[in-house]
Amino acid sequence: MSLLRQQGPTAAVPLPRPTPQGGGAQAAGRKAGRRTGRLSGRTRHKAMGLLLVTPFGLLFLAFLVAPLVYAFWLSLRTSTLVGGDHFSWFTNYKQTFTDPHFLSGVRRVIVFGLVQIPVMLGLALLGALIIDEVSSRLAKVFRMTLFMPYAVPAVIGALMWGFLYSPTFGPVNSLSHALGLGKVGLLGHSLMLTSLGNIVTWQWTGDSVNTYAVNDLVAVVDAVEDKEAAELAAEYVESYDVVPALRPGGIRHDSLLYAARLELGLRGFLTEGGFTAFTTNFEDLGGLRQLPGIAVQRLMADGYGFGGEGDWKTSALLRTMKVMGAGRPGGTSFMEDYTYHLGPGTPRVLGAHMLEVCPSVAADRPRCEIHPLSIGGREDPVRLVFDAAEGPAVVVGLSDLGDRFRLTANAVDVMAPSQPLPHLPVARAVWKPRPSLAESAESWLLAGAPHHTVLSSAVDLETLTDFAAMAGVELLTIDENTTSDRLAKEIRWNAAYHRLAQAL
Repeated sequence: MSLLRQQGPTAAVPLPRPTPQGGGAQAAGRKAGRRTGRLSGRTRHKAMGLLLVTPFGLLFLAFLVAPLVYAFWLSLRTSTLVGGDHFSWFTNYKQTFTDPHFLSGVRRVIVFGLVQIPVMLGLALLGALIIDEVSSRLAKVFRMTLFMPYAVPAVIGALMWGFLYSPTFGPVNSLSHALGLGKVGLLGHSLMLTSLGNIVTWQWTGDSVNTYAVNDLVAVVDAVEDKEAAELAAEYVESYDVVPALRPGGIRHDSLLYAARLELGLRGFLTEGGFTAFTTNFEDLGGLRQLPGIAVQRLMADGYGFGGEGDWKTSALLRTMKVMGAGRPGGTSFMEDYTYHLGPGTPRVLGAHMLEVCPSVAADRPRCEIHPLSIGGREDPVRLVFDAAEGPAVVVGLSDLGDRFRLTANAVDVMAPSQPLPHLPVARAVWKPRPSLAESAESWLLAGAPHHTVLSSAVDLETLTDFAAMAGVELLTIDENTTSDRLAKEIRWNAAYHRLAQAL
């Protein structure tokens, strides 16, 4: 786990030096001058800050505060056809809060809240329980049913339900009439609240997130037949350059057999549940003998999304980009900045992770190796080791801003390592970020982008731009034309746009 600690500048406070006799007044004068300079500097900073927010303050007062004050002033006055306009204090408020129609509306809102929220929570819980219990085929149907409201914008959803409930040409009333039940005024005064509740429930109940204890997976892994594990281990030997210790007859062949058993169990668990993305965490391995290494790598190669340390956002992003890049040349993998080359030559990034880099980005036939892992407290895990293929690619991160998501994409050029890396026991990728490491790093930090990313040579910036527009997600691009100053301005503009878009 990488932690970023922001360190501010530290000021060294010198000890006062003795002054010669007769120089006290001069020293005091210099000290007073320095203090006056510091105060003037602080005053200038405050003035600049006030000057910066002045346009916002003026617009805020003119277009929000002033209209509210004026509206409140008008609410204290009454205009009549005979007496004209006169000051009536709180008569209008008294009339409003005693009006039976207004009170009826308040009661409807209260009833709606008291009934609707429990109904939505209950249906969400029921849907989660159904998904958890039913067979995988029905589970997919329920997941799609619960996901649909998120895939349909609110305006389209309202139009759709308006058509369904229409008293003149809506299919609900047509069916009711065909059954001899007559027309039902679903959008009329008496049933409007019920129909509105149905629409809101459909729009916001949402889907479920499934979490399993690791020993649920352990039970599936332990149930794998020895013959199946041996067959998959033989496939490893055929597909990769397996080190002698892991080959049949080698002193670590049992570790290869367990890695195969782990892949079969994890794959079966995901297939049975209808899942297409997953996460793992080395802090809780339960009864597993190894942290999944080659199993995760091969599942990613088959299109599954993955995120380390429980990172569901990157797992979902990887799955999405796997689908976007399907059938295209190149590969897509979970990634993390491992270290930086700041020495001679071009500054570069070395990307890697503990075990989980997808072999779809490999330059050559991967090697299957086994090495110790100091975290997790389990046996040495089996993993695939390789260098990523050279060429243009993108590094993409997904950030949760609280009220929305942001994608940050950095165009990079993957390079071969300047020399072999025999002491790095994991798969890796070396790349030069555009426009430079310094500029891209500053821009990445300004964007609030994460340390877990997706590296893809199959998905380009144009495809990501199209996806972001379709999904309504902000996309910040860092490429050869980017400067941190311009990106900082773009971030501010985007913040204003997305706030307004949410309000509309």
